Amino acid sequence: DSHWLSDGHHKEYIIREFLIRYLPNSLKANRGFIRPNNQNDKCSPEIDILVTRPEEHPLLFSEGGLDIATPSSVFATIEVKTTYTKSNIYDALLNQVKARTLIAKNNSNQKLYSLILFFNCDYKKDETIKKNLESELKAVFKSYPIISNNTSTNAPFCISCMNSFIA
Repeated sequence: DSHWLSDGHHKEYIIREFLIRYLPNSLKANRGFIRPNNQNDKCSPEIDILVTRPEEHPLLFSEGGLDIATPSSVFATIEVKTTYTKSNIYDALLNQVKARTLIAKNNSNQKLYSLILFFNCDYKKDETIKKNLESELKAVFKSYPIISNNTSTNAPFCISCMNSFIA
């Protein structure tokens, strides 16, 4: 029940290594942050897996598995969580919305893929899964200034439980 600093890092590592193996060479997957060139005080929360295009848009920093990227270099953001719980849903959605908002403000025409991956879900509670997802999406959009009224602009591209569902 404690949150250790490295809790879940091995799961992120598994997903990251899978992506590195199968992504085209023009894409790079690491953990990292998004930071616009023109806003010194604005930075995204840490992204569990940040997929970038460093050949097209150089990274601001890349060392030891950590990347700091400008919005134009970001291809995808992935949040990795161990279990599908209400608080994990909220945290993951909020990180994704913050990253998507930062990118949209600095690169409005850019296509961004954002995913949330849960390793474990109780698939016997499908109705609860839907209700929790809906209520947490509403809570995030209510608490964070979104970039448009179009939910698809703000919401993650895909939310998946690796043992159960994809939304």
